Amino acid sequence: MAFKSFLVSRFDHTHENTFFRTVSNELNNYFSKIEGQFILVGNLSVGGHALDAIFIKNGAIVVIDFKDYSGKLSFSENGPWRIRTENDKIIFVAGGGGSRNPFQQVNSYRFSLIHYLSDRGEKILEQKHENISWAHICGMAIFHRSIIFDNNEIPAKIQRYFHVADYKTYLEKLCDVGSTNLAFTDKEIYRILDVLSISSEHLYDATAPIDETEKTLSYDPDRMQKIQQLLPESVTGTEKKVLSFYNTMISLERLNEASVTNVFHLSVNWAQINFNQFHLDITTIPQFLNMYLQNARESFPKNLFVSLNVYFDGEEIPLFYSVFVQSEIDDYQNISIDFNSFDLFTVVLSELNLTEDIIEDISRKISEERNILDKLRVVSELLEMKISLGKTISVGLSDESRFTLQLQAEYNNWLRGKVTLPENNSVLKSFLTNEKISSFISDTPLEYVQITNLNTSQKRAVKLAFNQRLSIITGPPGTGKSQVVVNIMANAVINNHKVLFASKNNKAVDNVYQKINGLLDTEYFVRFGNNELNSVAEQVLKKFVNQITAEQIPDKKEKQASNLRKHKEFPRRKLSATTVLDTNHKASFNH
Repeated sequence: MAFKSFLVSRFDHTHENTFFRTVSNELNNYFSKIEGQFILVGNLSVGGHALDAIFIKNGAIVVIDFKDYSGKLSFSENGPWRIRTENDKIIFVAGGGGSRNPFQQVNSYRFSLIHYLSDRGEKILEQKHENISWAHICGMAIFHRSIIFDNNEIPAKIQRYFHVADYKTYLEKLCDVGSTNLAFTDKEIYRILDVLSISSEHLYDATAPIDETEKTLSYDPDRMQKIQQLLPESVTGTEKKVLSFYNTMISLERLNEASVTNVFHLSVNWAQINFNQFHLDITTIPQFLNMYLQNARESFPKNLFVSLNVYFDGEEIPLFYSVFVQSEIDDYQNISIDFNSFDLFTVVLSELNLTEDIIEDISRKISEERNILDKLRVVSELLEMKISLGKTISVGLSDESRFTLQLQAEYNNWLRGKVTLPENNSVLKSFLTNEKISSFISDTPLEYVQITNLNTSQKRAVKLAFNQRLSIITGPPGTGKSQVVVNIMANAVINNHKVLFASKNNKAVDNVYQKINGLLDTEYFVRFGNNELNSVAEQVLKKFVNQITAEQIPDKKEKQASNLRKHKEFPRRKLSATTVLDTNHKASFNH
């Protein structure tokens, strides 16, 4: 008769250590009276996975994961698990290690242990012990607190190797699990500990006091849990490791940016609203308007947050949103809103404990839809819940940058292999690997055209932009950076180069787009942005595709070059402030 408990290292949080102690004591009280060896091992690592615990006895090995939730539990094999709390709130049960739910998490850990022990079977099993099947190792999710759960929700095929229990029922289930294919001798049980590198130094003393140091630390446990969920699984390869690091940093930055303040609600009647052409008047909310105007006077003002709220299992939550840059709002009584272009408000889903994997899957599938009602349907189907439009929209102030949202999407595509990593010698590749960027990419003479007045350093900047991989052009406001941009784009047309002009400021893009396209009679440059702009761009591209297919594309290169050469914008007497600065030699460009 023997029960032994081992703890490889302390758990990170007091409640985890307290629960492990409770389990260890209860197992000791029960199994110490029964013939055989019974082993509990806590906080061990197997195959790169951190397992909360495993339980070993003659006839069973159980992979255990602890969950600190209570309420009525709903099971799903591939989707998220839901808990309806005592307060009638719905939250999702997070799976660790990026898993969608606890079943997938425990099953992943189970397979890892199966492979690990199977590879070391000769070191564990006695001679002629041939009827062992490691595949009979099972898994169990044990909840710290009381849950209501119908075991029949688990498919019959899964019930053979996966179980759900709470603090009142786990002991009974550990007693019941068993298989003749895992009939171990006492010696074999201790050999399993040996191959797992568990020794007497890991023996657990349940009478030792729990260090309460962490209680004095100043941190929010809920926030810490969110951060832990953002931490990635281990990756291989220098580039992917660096990408994974930056992706995690962006996730944390988005977590910092996510807070929305000064939130007010506005009732809406969806039957009377055009989803893609709604005009918001924030002057109808005087208290919010005052806060918004005060915010606009700040050195770094927050942006306008607008959410579309939905009924999520009876509760109204902000599920879709958009952020409008403060500097681009001119008319507070007529802010144009296109609800069809709204993005998923991932913050609220994170607060409901949905994993990054599920949230990204929802985001990806939503991006394929153009109508807000279709986006709503996608979320409802993936979460297996009834979700409908609420009766309000909300406005508030937000620090979130749309840039970080897009950047993270690109990082995720690289990390998941949906897009190939950058080629050698690219600027991004050099940045990720800390390699020196090769200086010049071409010594081919540039067919140079100048369409605005430029000073010497501006001309040099335009030419260098085509001859080296990276050029950084800086200058105070009003020194002609946009002039350089327009000339670079004009020379790209003349020299058959691809060019993308991007800015965090929509007005800057519009100004350059209108200026350069005004000099051409063919739409060489296409404007992308919101749904309306993208629809126009789509039509332009379709027109070109049709012309190419019909071989009706005229060669206008010489004509366009001639047009551009004619447009040295203004006579000397009408030169802008940029040229005056040039004349007085008070401003120049660095590159």
